[in-house]
Amino acid sequence: VNPLEPDQSVRIYPNPAQDRVFVSAKYDITKVEIFDMQMRLVKQVEASDADHLNSGIGLNDVADGQYLIRLTGHEFTSRKKLIINR
Repeated sequence: VNPLEPDQSVRIYPNPAQDRVFVSAKYDITKVEIFDMQMRLVKQVEASDADHLNSGIGLNDVADGQYLIRLTGHEFTSRKKLIINR
């Protein structure tokens, strides 16, 4: 895995999010992890579950607040702030 990819090659939208967040990157995404601000993993989606990545990642089981979302691929790792606000 290469060092962090420049921010412009990764998109997380909408942000702030409500019930679903979409992710896209220049390279294939293999895993998406959402951490709370204490770096506890609260949700993880593997690329093998491609329907989640294509149709967005459901956030109904994640409380409102600020999170760190980490996208991992064969070519990159990227971290971004995610806000969930319903």
